[in-house]
Amino acid sequence: MLTHKSGKLEIQSPADEFIKYFIRKKSHVSFFYAAEDLKFEILSADIASRTVTVTILGTLISKSYKMVKATFTVAPREEDITKSCLEYTFEFNEINNYIGITVIVESLLTYILISDGNNINGDNFKYNSFDAGYPAEECFKRYVNEFSDDEKDIYGEFRNAPNLADDMYDDDESIFQMMEVTVTITPKKGDNNRSCVKWTIKVEKVDDNEEESGVFLITADHIRETIMFAIKTL
Repeated sequence: MLTHKSGKLEIQSPADEFIKYFIRKKSHVSFFYAAEDLKFEILSADIASRTVTVTILGTLISKSYKMVKATFTVAPREEDITKSCLEYTFEFNEINNYIGITVIVESLLTYILISDGNNINGDNFKYNSFDAGYPAEECFKRYVNEFSDDEKDIYGEFRNAPNLADDMYDDDESIFQMMEVTVTITPKKGDNNRSCVKWTIKVEKVDDNEEESGVFLITADHIRETIMFAIKTL
């Protein structure tokens, strides 16, 4: 059964600039899932019309869909041509409802918003990693003191970390039922006096049918700021 879902998304990058930035690589990995579970691959791109079509693949997709595609077109906003409006249409050939349509839509829209932020801030800016000016062992030992013992293990991973999004919403407004943040600190390649800090985010929503892609980006920003503050105050 074919199902379609369409909508609009505002981004901060100029239209031509964003399209060129997005299509610079063919394959893109979802911010919230591993590459084997959910990824986006470009099928076609037309720079003149600023239109891109991607196929969405992975183990989560194959369990529920024969095919998932998304096409989006980016155009300058009428009120501010330095920013853009992205119009999208998803096409689903559904087998069952193992993974809902909203989850897939949010994954791509969140990735687009993150790509927009990376484009605006430059290639050295990443939502889920940064370099720290401390040796990894020292950085890890001092950083884990920010968390209680039951939230860390010897591998430098944080399980069931505090729901950082709760600070931004009242209890009855939170859209997240669970949030898991895993942080890994390793020596920077070629420089043992510095570290690479990376983290992944796994969330479960209260209602999978509630579409709030912007909230995921706000949450990612908040997590990044919290981790960077802890590192920089060492």
